[in-house]
Amino acid sequence: MTNSNNIDMEAVVHEQYRLWNGEKRDELLSYMKSLGPNGFTVEFVGGPVQDGVEAIEATWDKYGSKTKLEIVLLIAKGNEVAVTVNNNVHTENGVITIPSIDFYKVEDGKLTIRYFHHEPS
Repeated sequence: MTNSNNIDMEAVVHEQYRLWNGEKRDELLSYMKSLGPNGFTVEFVGGPVQDGVEAIEATWDKYGSKTKLEIVLLIAKGNEVAVTVNNNVHTENGVITIPSIDFYKVEDGKLTIRYFHHEPS
């Protein structure tokens, strides 16, 4: 998947979220690596850009089995996509929804992800 001109970014996001919601950690990481064979990064906006594998593994460890992602709006243009997401976190007190806007870009064999998360009050 190195040619960013041939990637269906809408399908990319749907597949990533399907794997996350299906609790398929290894498949998700493998899929993301295939999108960025020359590397991938994750930035939680307001923090540093991180190695993608390390960031996704840390996020999975914290939220993987208790968070389901719900796409609210997805807009794909070429090799980029913006997604409004409800991150539904299952807690002892019920579900807390944390909205986010997620950006994905595939270019020159690199996957770049930026997450704008609203922190719960």
